[in-house]
Amino acid sequence: MYFFCWPYNLSATFKHKHVYTTAPMVNLEDKLLVSGFLLTHSETVFSRLYQKHTTPLFKMAVQLANGNTHAAEEIVQETWIRAVAKLQGFTWQSSFKTWLTGITINCAREYNRQAQPTYNLETAEDETVQVDTTIKLDLQRALAMLPAGYREILVLHDMQGFKHKEISQLLDITEGTSKSQLFNARKTLQKLLH
Repeated sequence: MYFFCWPYNLSATFKHKHVYTTAPMVNLEDKLLVSGFLLTHSETVFSRLYQKHTTPLFKMAVQLANGNTHAAEEIVQETWIRAVAKLQGFTWQSSFKTWLTGITINCAREYNRQAQPTYNLETAEDETVQVDTTIKLDLQRALAMLPAGYREILVLHDMQGFKHKEISQLLDITEGTSKSQLFNARKTLQKLLH
């Protein structure tokens, strides 16, 4: 009978931990769908890619567009137009989700630069507003009042779940800048909410 004894101190066993975490997490399904679309230009394959990624992109675009759903729709549409145009050159140095997120951020920045500074919130149809709705509206208003850089980092990190390393690559900033802007964004948001 053979027994395998796992080392007690794993960190001593793997001296170069960074070797295991530097490769991007490539979603195999995304890779297959992208490859299939590039080979066949199939509407069905593209539709699967679109359905998988559009909802999270739209939610992020709404947050980056200060709650304006119409603007978010335009941002997401422009994101997909640019993504399809550049898909052949995508090198998988990041995940497909991260790549699409970067395009969405750039589209949102361009849209926000061109648009007049307006604030668009959908209002409740009846006069009784639930507490949860009020909190959500307050948060959305406070997010809209944040400087664009703070809002981007806060949305990416706290709402979309991106790590500082991914954010630094997406926004072309250092990880330290990402961390400090997130700290300042949270601090500013807290002041706006109280």
